[in-house]
Amino acid sequence: MSSSTVESVFAEQGLKPRLGQAEASKALAKALKDGLSTVFVAPTGWGKTLAVLAALKVSGRLPALWLIRSLEVGGRVEEDAMLLGLRCFRAAGRVRTCPYAERFEDAVHDYCRFFRASCSYYINLLRQGVKLPATSWEDLLGGDFCPYYAQDVAVGEADIIVQSYYRRLYRASAVIVDEAHNLLAPRERRLSLKAVAEAVSELRALGFFELAEELWHACTGAGAIRLERLNVADYSAALREALARLSRVKGLPKVVRALRSCSAGGAAYREEGADKIMIYDAPWRPPFKPVVYVSATIPERLEVLLSASASVRVPAEPREALVTSWLTSKYGEETVWGYVKLLSKLRFRCRRVLAFASERLAVRLLDAVQYYEETPPPDWRGVLLLHVRGRYAEGVDLPADCVAVLGAPFLPPEVTARLRRYYARIGAGDAALWAPMVITTLQAVGRAARRPGDRPLIILGDCRFAKYSDYFRPYLDLREVGEEELSRVLA
Repeated sequence: MSSSTVESVFAEQGLKPRLGQAEASKALAKALKDGLSTVFVAPTGWGKTLAVLAALKVSGRLPALWLIRSLEVGGRVEEDAMLLGLRCFRAAGRVRTCPYAERFEDAVHDYCRFFRASCSYYINLLRQGVKLPATSWEDLLGGDFCPYYAQDVAVGEADIIVQSYYRRLYRASAVIVDEAHNLLAPRERRLSLKAVAEAVSELRALGFFELAEELWHACTGAGAIRLERLNVADYSAALREALARLSRVKGLPKVVRALRSCSAGGAAYREEGADKIMIYDAPWRPPFKPVVYVSATIPERLEVLLSASASVRVPAEPREALVTSWLTSKYGEETVWGYVKLLSKLRFRCRRVLAFASERLAVRLLDAVQYYEETPPPDWRGVLLLHVRGRYAEGVDLPADCVAVLGAPFLPPEVTARLRRYYARIGAGDAALWAPMVITTLQAVGRAARRPGDRPLIILGDCRFAKYSDYFRPYLDLREVGEEELSRVLA
């Protein structure tokens, strides 16, 4: 264990902690020394990364595994680690590292698992090892050895190992989960019916006619798609044979991944007439401890879902959010015309309006917006409408004068019922209903309110939000308003 103090760790590198940073780092270091998992919440831009890195160094909990949702932000962690004299390695998955990734695409993971023993790159790695100094997966590309498994050697020199949530995890003395609010809601992925049809064709080409019929029948219904009832082992065996016999395998890897998700507690759902199935992975937790869960937006009522023993919070000034009492996106009761009128009023009042809605609702509002599911030009004006769980709903900065969440983003009831079993195991079964909704809403609002000084007008366009006002604290103070009162606010 290190005998350094937080102050000395900063001072040795010529750094001065900002107000409150040293105190937070000390609290984290104590929890880490005691082996306690901790929730650490502070505003965006406050300096959470440096505070955690200093705590790791003081506590002696090195090497540490730093989990991020997207590798694109790994460079920021590496830069801060270097500021404190810590060695960092950024690890990537097979899609970025495998020499066969372009050829096998989505099948590269299964190809590696099934045929690694005969892969020339892997055999060369076993024979010659790795002699290159490396701080990133990128440093290992271009040789005659396997870059993916070469990372297992390279991480041995690192104090901080940065990788995606979804990659095979390295063992470490501590785990840091960045943007930990992502663990409170299921990861969502799409399985297109086109991919299912491709998988059916591949199964038939191999002679698995019963599996092909079973798969197509299971995937073409509406509502809950019970993929967990299909035998994953049978489809995995078919995938292995497909990779060995067929020149191109497109659909089966996607289908098998969806089956594995549902057999592990996830859920699948298809809306009537949709050309895709939504796959919802069961939320997960790192298997190692202690863990530091880092985020700018974990409401106090949601901490219980992380099963942490300690909490370090930097106070955040709440923003007011207006809840529209006359609007709802509840299935079968959608007030579509009311949303159109609201967007018209907001556009008249605000130069830039950032709006979020479900895909089901968004397609009915297109006549009221100027931009839809796109990156707007720098000088944009009007209404930008994005999917509330789409590619722009997290991790991007979209300054606006107003941000409106049109409809409470609850998961489909069939999905909630399936996920309730997972949440029940941690003593919070009802969280399957409200936790994904709250986190999704906060992330949407955060696109236009990332910094403490950002003060857009916040509209929560669904009367159902009011019922869950306590769950948004300390970030949003919800105030329910009627149509006339909102008109006065906008006047």
